Amino acid sequence: MSDRDNPRSLVEIMNDVLSTVREHYDSEYVYYIEKEYEDIDVIYEWCAKHVPWQRDKIKMLPKDQRPRWMEQEITDTTEDSYSVFRRLDENTVAILAAVGVHRGGCEVDLLRSVLAYLPEAITLQKLQKQQEYLSYHDKLTGLYNRNSFVSYTTDINPDELNSLGAVSVDINGLKNFNKEFGRDYGDEVVIRVGEVLEEYFHTANVYRMTGDEYLVLVENITYEEFMKQVHGTYTKLDNISLGLASLGCAWEKIDIDVDALVLSAENMMREEKKKYYKKGLVDIKKNKKIVSIINDIKKNGIKVMTIVMSLISSFFLTTNVYAVEKIEGGNVTIESLGAIIKSLATKVQIFGIVLSFIALVVFVIQFIIGDDETKQRRKKTILYTLGGVALLILVPSIINFVIDILG
Repeated sequence: MSDRDNPRSLVEIMNDVLSTVREHYDSEYVYYIEKEYEDIDVIYEWCAKHVPWQRDKIKMLPKDQRPRWMEQEITDTTEDSYSVFRRLDENTVAILAAVGVHRGGCEVDLLRSVLAYLPEAITLQKLQKQQEYLSYHDKLTGLYNRNSFVSYTTDINPDELNSLGAVSVDINGLKNFNKEFGRDYGDEVVIRVGEVLEEYFHTANVYRMTGDEYLVLVENITYEEFMKQVHGTYTKLDNISLGLASLGCAWEKIDIDVDALVLSAENMMREEKKKYYKKGLVDIKKNKKIVSIINDIKKNGIKVMTIVMSLISSFFLTTNVYAVEKIEGGNVTIESLGAIIKSLATKVQIFGIVLSFIALVVFVIQFIIGDDETKQRRKKTILYTLGGVALLILVPSIINFVIDILG
């Protein structure tokens, strides 16, 4: 492969440029620095032979100990150091400096010309690095992509592996999810699935192979530990994706064939996928209804609570007005007192039941979409709430019984 096919790195470019500047001014050092506010964000250094490197020391200097050439332009050719500045944006300044100049009388035109070029070269290099990153990573999730997997299978030597585990995951009906709920919701599911895979296989390579398919490769892991991670992953995915994830796995420690192992995991995943659709487990409308309820609660929860609190205040206010009228009129009797208590109790009962119903809706949704631990907690909460509703229903009867005893 020719040198033309291998793009030069930014370090190589900077070294060539700075060395040329140093030779022109016969200086001990040449620096290119970018300061954001007062912090040194970028620094490159080139120095003469037998002169120690100072880059790290320069970068760590407090502001009050920095050399003058770093704080202001020096264009007087009788000085022993020259520096020119260029503002890149409101907060960032680029500096090009020749320090310890031995060839006096040189103009700073070369510094200005070079400084006009270097920031763009750095920006271009960053874009190239970003492009290289995106060539091997998925833009949405940050996971490795199929190109990375191909590179892995090309570079890996199976003889160096003690074992290899493969996990294939598919989000069933992702296209329908995007259509029914919107692409933003579908993207959230895609990202969350990737996060779960990285959480349970934190030492593995996790790939997003296509829009709805993932692959995990785990090196040098025992079968027991591998299956433990697979089980944990499946349970978590089953909860967060409303049961829409299919998973297959394979593990090998003798005569490892990466492609064959991956194919075995994918075949198992596809069999699970067939069972999934055959049993009719995909119920997009049901899931949409659940998600819609959750979104409505999130969006309108404050409005609902405001209305409920307003109604509570108005009901209690009418009860208080009624009580005050009776007291001010001197008409307080056992019967009127009993009527006040009954009115108050009725309102407490009504609002208690309404609030309990709202709470039950939330708890049931959390029970449906939660993990095993959440299901256990919500099961108890639901039972306690139903018990409270039963007690509220009995409140009027209890009060009537007490009032009848009193006369």
